Amino acid sequence: MSLRLAEPGVTTLLDGPPLERLGACAHLRGFDGVHGGLTLALLARRMLADSPGHELVSLEGRFVRTMLRGARLDSAVVKRGRTAVWSTAVAQDADGPVVTAAGLLRPRGSDLGDLRAPAVPCASHPEGLPELRLPPAFAAVLDQVEIRNAGSTRPFGGHETAELLAWVRIIGDDQPLDALRTVFMVDVLVPSLTATLTERAAVPSLELSVHLGRIPPVASSWLLLHARTTRIAGDAWVTEDVDAWTREGVHVATARQLRLVLEV
Repeated sequence: MSLRLAEPGVTTLLDGPPLERLGACAHLRGFDGVHGGLTLALLARRMLADSPGHELVSLEGRFVRTMLRGARLDSAVVKRGRTAVWSTAVAQDADGPVVTAAGLLRPRGSDLGDLRAPAVPCASHPEGLPELRLPPAFAAVLDQVEIRNAGSTRPFGGHETAELLAWVRIIGDDQPLDALRTVFMVDVLVPSLTATLTERAAVPSLELSVHLGRIPPVASSWLLLHARTTRIAGDAWVTEDVDAWTREGVHVATARQLRLVLEV
């Protein structure tokens, strides 16, 4: 599968120099406005540029407003320590912050591997699984992502369990998996709550945090995502957890999103 874009796509943005401004291009739109996971990854790109020789350990983003007209990206180092660097970044427009982020970085090469990590779910290889396609109007950025359903549930399938299992990768990406790609891809699935629904609903994310593990330098571009809704409050606030593994079975990230169910 190949994809040609007239403007810079996801991989070009992630691999390029740190952005000073992110435009609200149509092909970067998520479910409403510029995709949140992509924006967060680009803010993390600025943090990494501020601290050469370091890698991302954790990232927390708050989506204050929908990015409909682009924003300026800024970052700053809060504190440099011997074992960690604390950084912040913000995407903002004339009306103020749109997305805020806080990151924790460590010196590159300091990881000795996981002593304990979630076990990889049983899933067939992605090539033999059905592709999960959503209407283009649902989220334009998904035109740059390939999703292969690996579980027994599907979005809007009316299932009893609010969870999804799927392989994902960026179309045409020939680079090894890295932290920025991981941050973007843990946010590409539709909310796991939609597995229990039969009609479209708006379930936007207001917070996204990602804790990153060791990413093998030769990891393939595929990620296996297991997303499940772990809490639904009576006032429509939803907590969702997402774990991610490489094709080789290495656990590379745990993410948590705080969502809100809205009427459509």
